[in-house]
Amino acid sequence: MNLAEALAKERQTESERQQQALLREARDLAAGIHPRKERAENKKAEERPAVSLLERKNWDENSLYSLAEIRRVAIHYNLRFLPAKSYRNALPYPVHLKCTALEIELDEAPELFILTDQGNFRAPFAEGEHLVFAAVGENKFFLIASWGKPYPLSRLVLGYPFRSISSVLLTTLVAAFLVMLITPTAFITRETAAPYWSLLRLAYYFHLVILFGAILIYYLVGLRRYLNDGAWNRDGFY
Repeated sequence: MNLAEALAKERQTESERQQQALLREARDLAAGIHPRKERAENKKAEERPAVSLLERKNWDENSLYSLAEIRRVAIHYNLRFLPAKSYRNALPYPVHLKCTALEIELDEAPELFILTDQGNFRAPFAEGEHLVFAAVGENKFFLIASWGKPYPLSRLVLGYPFRSISSVLLTTLVAAFLVMLITPTAFITRETAAPYWSLLRLAYYFHLVILFGAILIYYLVGLRRYLNDGAWNRDGFY
């Protein structure tokens, strides 16, 4: 699993979402509704002036990613997206050279961010893939360099139940349903003539949902203590 490739796929998905949003806005405009104007008026008081680096140079569009795209990849793969100052280790020398070259080109030191596993921010010998970004304004981040061994695909699969509350619920329901399907009728009832589908099997399914839900909640509250969508940009370690 390559994080840069995952980001590229996420950007393609985001582009499709934007196209759908534009189509909806076009239909709203045809109906006399102006959603962009309304949103701009509602957010005018919340806007704060910020210095953007986007106009300092001609950025490579293939290396520019939005915060939303990075957030989704971080949630899917259980990663942290944190300022580089939270990273205890020194950056590899080639990566340091690229960061310095960008700083010289911009005549300003951009804020750096690193996307990697949470343990790598404190481990004396960091392992796994790292991506280092420069914040260029307007919630855009320029991918400067990457290093480390890509994470296995199993990280994506095993981390799915803990992405969000909805993924916890879906995992509980699906796991209980699969176990219910493979459970012999003789295990549910002693009646030899009982059909496969019955109210007893339905009640057994609800018991499985409660059991698996309790196990997941105990693990989340007592051991893991976080969901990916609430910890992807949080500088906290358990």
